[in-house]
Amino acid sequence: MTDFRPIIASAPGRAGLLGNPSDMYGGSVISMAIDRRAFVSIEPAASLRLCAEDAGLELGIESASDLELIHPPSSAMAELMEPSQLLAARHATYLNVLKAVVVAQEMQTASVEIRCWSHIPPNAGLSSSSALLVAALRATDVWLGRKYRLHEFAERAREIEFSRMKIICGFQDFYAAAHGGLSYLDFRGKAQWRGSDIDPFATVESLVTESDSIPLVLAHTGRQRDSGETHRPLRDRWLEGDPAVRAAMRRLAEIARHSKRYVLSGDWLAVAEQMNEAHTHIVSVGGSGPENESLIELAIRLGARGAKLAGAGKGGTIIAIHEDPQFFVKQLSANDVESAFAVDHVVPGVALHRTDCVGSFGDT
Repeated sequence: MTDFRPIIASAPGRAGLLGNPSDMYGGSVISMAIDRRAFVSIEPAASLRLCAEDAGLELGIESASDLELIHPPSSAMAELMEPSQLLAARHATYLNVLKAVVVAQEMQTASVEIRCWSHIPPNAGLSSSSALLVAALRATDVWLGRKYRLHEFAERAREIEFSRMKIICGFQDFYAAAHGGLSYLDFRGKAQWRGSDIDPFATVESLVTESDSIPLVLAHTGRQRDSGETHRPLRDRWLEGDPAVRAAMRRLAEIARHSKRYVLSGDWLAVAEQMNEAHTHIVSVGGSGPENESLIELAIRLGARGAKLAGAGKGGTIIAIHEDPQFFVKQLSANDVESAFAVDHVVPGVALHRTDCVGSFGDT
């Protein structure tokens, strides 16, 4: 890197419209990048320093031990912790992504300060950590003068989360964050996780344009959870050959492939019907949870035509179709839903920003 101006990169969160979580099993999904982004900046410094603004963490790296990852609390542990303890335990992990990227990029002795912040709700099933990883990888690639096409870039990001951070994850999050938009993503041939040198790259098809109206709403249950821990039991059952899990993942992928035509034609009522069917398959293998089901029932009662999980279950976020998204958001808020917002337009994937256009917390 010869130009030492600060670099700022960002990447969007994502919501799974259909097919998820079959991206972990060689399936297909329709996924949407959302208008909530994670940011990473990098600039010269006297020595390597990592900062997570959302958690108030700053760490000077003096030895390899400083780059060791901090494990998040398990679901069982989280149930026993006071809210303040749980928040502190989760905040302690906020530098994990930066640590993993620094090691993957062999920047352990770099004289830089790397900072991160995010507008994506954490642990909410909206790919907050994966978006942050994509932003960090992009910022450090630019700093190091490295260039990759988006498919290879997405695969590199996923490999860091899976191999270095030891998180059970599929491929949707990284392709959605890299490419942006509302896309059909086909992961056939990638079920065994043999690595991108062996497995094919995903197929990415953009389904909507910037001018298209999108009647989607996201609503958060208020419960945070670790997505890797949520995915692990299903992945284990799939590896063991559980016929119910294997059948459910096949059907979820089929629904996504079939529904591509409905998204392309703007037939959102048909998409909603497919969402409702997809959710029954997720429930059938234990992929949902009481908080999810209560929120989905509320959404349907308030007029949503379709509703399902937007990401990993056991808490997190649902995605719904409603003919009047803004009115629906107001209805959800009036019913004490912690967070709800319309997703009515497509947004770009990983991007660079001029430093005079992004404030300290990513305000543009």
